[in-house]
Amino acid sequence: MRPMFIWRDPRGVLVADVVQIAKMTPAGPRAFYVARVQGEQVEKPRFACAKRVVESWLRANGVQATPTVA
Repeated sequence: MRPMFIWRDPRGVLVADVVQIAKMTPAGPRAFYVARVQGEQVEKPRFACAKRVVESWLRANGVQATPTVA
């Protein structure tokens, strides 16, 4: 798994991240993205979708976190 984007709170604690994984499909290997927040994982076919999952979770839970490219 290769980290793409990470979110840290003001104290520097890792809150969430989006990682890239490779999966085998009938057409061959393909990249998928996994949004990981507070122990939960959501797999999405596009990076933008996975990033949106993290951002909505942060907003819904009132968590202040700064995104950075990993």
